[in-house]
Amino acid sequence: MAKVESFVFFDLETTGLPWQEKNRTKIIEFSFVAALRKDLETALFGEIPPVRKLTFLLNPERPVDPVVTQMTGLSNDMLRHAPTFGQMLKKLVAFVEDLPPPVCLVAHNGNAFDFKILLAECKDINASLPAHLLCVDSLLGFRKLLKGTNINYKDLQNQIPTSSLDDLLTDDDDDWPDLNLSKEDWSEIDDICLSMSDISCEDFEQDEQEEKKIKINKTIQKKRSEAIKNVFSNNRTPKKVLSKKSTTIKNSNTVKDDYKLTTLYKRLLNKEEVNAHRAEADCLMLAQCVVALKYEFLPWADRNSKPLSEIKPLIRY
Repeated sequence: MAKVESFVFFDLETTGLPWQEKNRTKIIEFSFVAALRKDLETALFGEIPPVRKLTFLLNPERPVDPVVTQMTGLSNDMLRHAPTFGQMLKKLVAFVEDLPPPVCLVAHNGNAFDFKILLAECKDINASLPAHLLCVDSLLGFRKLLKGTNINYKDLQNQIPTSSLDDLLTDDDDDWPDLNLSKEDWSEIDDICLSMSDISCEDFEQDEQEEKKIKINKTIQKKRSEAIKNVFSNNRTPKKVLSKKSTTIKNSNTVKDDYKLTTLYKRLLNKEEVNAHRAEADCLMLAQCVVALKYEFLPWADRNSKPLSEIKPLIRY
């Protein structure tokens, strides 16, 4: 399958839970946050890549559960003059069609919730989404990649291997001549990596900063992937991970198998949730989690994405 070129992080807020509403659940807030693959690949740990956003409130034309109002701050009174889903569908489709294909929706628990409700809304008005649109459930992805491991933000932000750098100079020399450097130069780049948190955009001209980010990102990508593969080995055997301080990632029960988005956000980025239960905020949290684990998540998404049309819509009753 071809690599996904555009990832659309997708989240929605609804009138309630389907099982409580006889599957008549409607969308009250909708958000698409799109990022190009190349921008996800070059984003540094903790960064939000350049994105395009489409976020809007919707009038569900049915009561909003009081619990939902308490969680989101969205009420029927607030949504009374908002457009309906059918009135916003053209904008939604135009947003997707304007992205470089293949385009893949990424939603946390999307297979069981977001995708099914989105398709049910389309079915309600006898409409459809672009046939080429792909989808992937990030909950399944993070569970597959992290289950049985102890990987967290400490490994992801500090893991700058100190093993031989010779193999870094063997690939892409024609495309990246500036990367064909001496070991001394690479050592200097390692030092820059360790001090990136202290670097301000004001310290460099924009072009120089982008060039340094590309160099640093290529270094971390190749060596980090080698080390982290040990943790993702099929037999789940604990391996040593090369880092600033030689760290052993243990296959232990110290990390609870909890893959809620807010838990992943804390585990992978050491950040507390911001405006959780608001659609756009959840999309941005998800995007940052993907950036943190991008060398594993993006290939997983390529292998596991499927046409959105294969998802069965929520059946109203």
